Amino acid sequence: MRLHRKCPHCGGQTGFEITVALGGTETKKVNFKGKVFEDERDGTDDVDKQGICLDCKKLIPIEKLDIRNV
Repeated sequence: MRLHRKCPHCGGQTGFEITVALGGTETKKVNFKGKVFEDERDGTDDVDKQGICLDCKKLIPIEKLDIRNV
């Protein structure tokens, strides 16, 4: 399936907005000087089912957007 590189509604290329709900726990081991020497995150993240175009504010199905770096 081909992913959108611009808004399918208005053709805008500014980008899109999605909401990611972070869930779970994070454990950090820190020395008394503030240096983190171990960091572990465990949990599940939820991504909205649709993105919102930053130009026209219309919804775009999330499966058609490239969200690899989210």
